[in-house]
Amino acid sequence: MKRGMTLVEMLVSLTIMMIVLGAIYSVLNIQQTKSLNVQETSVLHTDAQVALTLLRWDLFMAGYGIARHTPSIASTNNANAADQITLRGVGLGFETDYTDWAPVIERVSASNEILVYRFNDSTPAFEVGDTIIIVDQEKRLLDSNCVISQIDSIVHSVAEFTLDGFKLRIDRAISVDKGSLVFRPDRNTYGNGIDYTLVSNTLMRGNQVFLENVEDIQFAYGVDLNDDGTFQDAEWFNELSSIPGYSPRMLYEHRTAIRSAFVMLSERMLRDYNYPADACTLEDHIYALSELDKKYKRNFVSAITWPRNIQD
Repeated sequence: MKRGMTLVEMLVSLTIMMIVLGAIYSVLNIQQTKSLNVQETSVLHTDAQVALTLLRWDLFMAGYGIARHTPSIASTNNANAADQITLRGVGLGFETDYTDWAPVIERVSASNEILVYRFNDSTPAFEVGDTIIIVDQEKRLLDSNCVISQIDSIVHSVAEFTLDGFKLRIDRAISVDKGSLVFRPDRNTYGNGIDYTLVSNTLMRGNQVFLENVEDIQFAYGVDLNDDGTFQDAEWFNELSSIPGYSPRMLYEHRTAIRSAFVMLSERMLRDYNYPADACTLEDHIYALSELDKKYKRNFVSAITWPRNIQD
């Protein structure tokens, strides 16, 4: 005769089963936590690298078409907060697609008529009333306030070739070499510049959100003052105005570099994680972390950029 399980046997079996299930759940929970932490780290790294690439693109374009006696890069250093940088140019990274331009196809001397190449598209590069900027092949600014009063379509002959072009009549006489570039720039970017500022852990580019979950951003400026081809520690500065004898033109006279660095935060607090220090240091900015702050994972990203348009 078969007998059933006693109450004690059932309780023992249930207890063993609960222990086994608890162990399985614990292992799965640990694995899930590790997976989420790895995923969070991967997202942090990817976002930071993309943002850094776009920022460097802006730094590359800063200074193009800007007179050397005027600042194309301006900085605000905050030893107790995030830094701010302002960049100017005929068109920075995001604005490049909206910056119309054309090369000069024939040298003119003291003339108020400029011949420029006509690209084969349906949208004209220039319109009557546009204020244009003219830059020579050495990236020197020739004029930044010429106003177009008349535009005529032309066919220009060069040896056995013909080129479609425009004759731009402007409000003043100017000498321009063949190969110089005529721009209709983004006037806000050119005139006022684009600010990178950090507001409540959101990095703003002008009035647009550039990157979220940023805890800090700092800049340092290297100037090869002794022109030996290297940047010594003493040639790095946290503020442009702290460079000995600084003037905007100095950046053209010496090799210049900009070191950009920022700290990315995870979107949420991570379980079983504690940041291993009581403070963070980024360039000259040191800030303390609370116990809650330590629950967020951080990714430090930095890169050195040589702005190509403020180099001779």
